[in-house]
Amino acid sequence: MKPISVQTVWQILDEAKDVCITHELNGSYNLQFEYPIDSAKWEFIANNRICRVGDECFRIRSIDNNKIYALALYMDAQFKHIQYIGDMLGKTPRYIMTQLFKNTNIH
Repeated sequence: MKPISVQTVWQILDEAKDVCITHELNGSYNLQFEYPIDSAKWEFIANNRICRVGDECFRIRSIDNNKIYALALYMDAQFKHIQYIGDMLGKTPRYIMTQLFKNTNIH
């Protein structure tokens, strides 16, 4: 079995331990791992930073001592208010999503 590699945009977090990804059916998609506080790369771990495991991206939501908890990046959409937009019948899914998320940092 290939080891799981956790990385931020800046650095590969090669000292990550107890990496655990949980995905609830129709629910949350979480990443949890431990990282030594005395590591030189600890400075790259902070709330709202994006980290990646394989092809999946996660946003760090909380840090408790050396335990890092992150939520799948696409889950950011649940924290955004989506304004009412009129009738979208006959529009493509891409058009609808573009309209719903315009003026937000979700692309």
